[in-house]
Amino acid sequence: MSALGHAILLLDVAVCVYGIFASIHGARSGRQDWADSGRRAVYALAALSITAFALLEVAFLRGDFSFKVVAETSSTTTPVFYKLAAPWSSQQGSLLLWVTLSSSWSSLALFLTRRRLRDLAPYATAVLLGLDGFFAGLATFAANPFATTPAALTPSNGSGLDPLLMHPSMMFHPPMLYTGYTLMAVPFAFAIAALITGRLGSEWIRETRRFALAAWLALGVGIILGARWSYTELGWGGYWGWDPVENAALMPWIVSTAFIHSIQIQEKRGMLKVWNVSLVLLFGTLSIFGTFLVRSGVLDSIHAFGQSTLGVPFIFLLGIMLFSSIGLILWRRDRLATEHRIDSLVSREAMFLLQNLVLVALTFVIFWVTMFPLISEAITGTKVSVGPPAFTPFVVPLALVLVLLTGVGPLIAWRRATVANLRRQFTYPVAFGVLVTVLVLVLTDAGRKPFAVAMFGLGAFVVGTVVQEFYRGAGARRAMTHDPWPVAVLALVRRNRRRYGGYLAHFGFAVMLIGIAGSSSFEHTRQATLVPGQSVTDGGYSFRYVRQTVGISSERLSFGAIINVTKDGAQVVRLHTMQSYYPSSDTADGFIGRFFAAGNADSTIGLDAGPLRDIWTVAAANLTPLMPLINRGDTLFTNEYNAIVTQVRKLPLREQSSALNADLNKIGFWTARDAAVQGIALQYLHHNYPVVFQLIVSPLVSWLWLGAAIIFFGGFISFLPPALFARRRVRAAERPRVAVSELA
Repeated sequence: MSALGHAILLLDVAVCVYGIFASIHGARSGRQDWADSGRRAVYALAALSITAFALLEVAFLRGDFSFKVVAETSSTTTPVFYKLAAPWSSQQGSLLLWVTLSSSWSSLALFLTRRRLRDLAPYATAVLLGLDGFFAGLATFAANPFATTPAALTPSNGSGLDPLLMHPSMMFHPPMLYTGYTLMAVPFAFAIAALITGRLGSEWIRETRRFALAAWLALGVGIILGARWSYTELGWGGYWGWDPVENAALMPWIVSTAFIHSIQIQEKRGMLKVWNVSLVLLFGTLSIFGTFLVRSGVLDSIHAFGQSTLGVPFIFLLGIMLFSSIGLILWRRDRLATEHRIDSLVSREAMFLLQNLVLVALTFVIFWVTMFPLISEAITGTKVSVGPPAFTPFVVPLALVLVLLTGVGPLIAWRRATVANLRRQFTYPVAFGVLVTVLVLVLTDAGRKPFAVAMFGLGAFVVGTVVQEFYRGAGARRAMTHDPWPVAVLALVRRNRRRYGGYLAHFGFAVMLIGIAGSSSFEHTRQATLVPGQSVTDGGYSFRYVRQTVGISSERLSFGAIINVTKDGAQVVRLHTMQSYYPSSDTADGFIGRFFAAGNADSTIGLDAGPLRDIWTVAAANLTPLMPLINRGDTLFTNEYNAIVTQVRKLPLREQSSALNADLNKIGFWTARDAAVQGIALQYLHHNYPVVFQLIVSPLVSWLWLGAAIIFFGGFISFLPPALFARRRVRAAERPRVAVSELA
């Protein structure tokens, strides 16, 4: 099976090379048959890559440890659910997943445009195959997922998946990010093709807009899943730590947000051509840049694959993408000239442009601070560390301006707004924003957090804007149809799903940022060392350590704690948090110690989530009192094992392995070891060891997840094709005509 997989990878590279040649030759010679052959090469690449990835998945499901990647990231005790996800936890498998996804989306895009954009499609095909060929080449020659070990050296069990990755979010988080990155290759390729051919109207935007929106949607979902994983798995109490790899995913998402908004101006007014093509090229380049950070190890990150030799090829690719993009834009600058000018600074076009500038500025700030350690090292020779406080002074003010513009944009008319129009549009949203600001100041102690208060007020302003737009639109429809309010709202969205889907996304954005402002500004955190029976207060709640717990299974040992939470004497919730230890594969940890190795541990938090606050806790198990027992067990079992090995070495070499296993099983060595491990673990229940707890009471965290869900629901509505709703309207319109004909 490994030979077949490797052969498919070689075919992938060959198909990419042929497809690039056929596409460019077809475009330059005007031979449509060659261009069609290049397009079919993409279809073949997708079929081959899907087959290769299916073979890799089968190897994981079968536990075929002759595959190096399977032995490194899976084991016999890994649950099937996580065996399916294990391929993209490795450098090798994730590269193959990239090729599979990219070739699949490329095939879909080229199939949909097979009778349109015939001048652009061959060049776009060549670009897409060039990107796919790069990743296929890495998977074939630098990080082959089908590499194997000789049969004599094949382990009986693998190292297992990193415990931190055994979380449901990780089943979907990396694939969603890769989906976003690879989907964006489609508008990137067509933008390059438009620059090469000089066809720089809105056609290529209309054909690829839905791919850009799908990329934005997938990337956003991936980011939120990663934040959820961080919040519930990493045990530090936060959802966003400004990690370099987190930032690498956020930057292209921000740029795609700018692009999705600015293309509306080009479609309506023929403006911002150079800006839009620059944004889409920047989005594509940043997608590869994010992949470079994950795979090169140039910056420390919990999400990265560690040090790697793949950094140099990625730098080479980034250089080609960046300089070719700049060169093509400069070459076509005359054809990118705008057809119209902004008539007034008080217009929707101006607000969209200002919003775009803020988004790009936000991207630049994140890029600069993220890369500052490397920049400082290149200039001064000293690598400076940066953390979340380095981002706050820049990101928070820009976020406030962005929220303000999110509410202002929909209220201002295209071209030029009149004073009467402004008064009519702004009165109620502004009043609602002011009302919420006053209530926050009066009812809470938020006055000491001016940025948070401003975010609450501006978020309320955006909510008021969206509610007003829906109310007026649905009200106008009810005046004509007399439909009930819910029916009128649904019909309104159906008739203009792009506009009202966008409004829903704005609503969700406001809710999400209110949640971020509340949870980050008014969080109560405390670290306490407790023994069973002791209590501590935090954020108005009392936390009492009730008792310790122990969980024993073939996969892990878990040492936990039961925490009882009360407020003003009333029961609130009982939480269970634990720290789990997975057996280490390092024999130096000892026969007993490998089951208690801290390097192979993860945390399960105790969480009570509510609409207004989250109560979050995690315990760091104190195994220090168990160490004398662990060390004594290691000594006893090591001495026993060495004594048997000494006897076995007197036998012929070919008989030693089987004889060793037979002797160990005969004396019940492994059974005794397992019993010793369980006995030591259970000692944790019988002693009141002090345990360190981190306790957090954080308001409005649930608003973050709710706001994100609303954003993506709105984005999904905007993504749906208009033909879906058009067919429904046509059928509805046909019914009265049928009735009239019957009466006639």
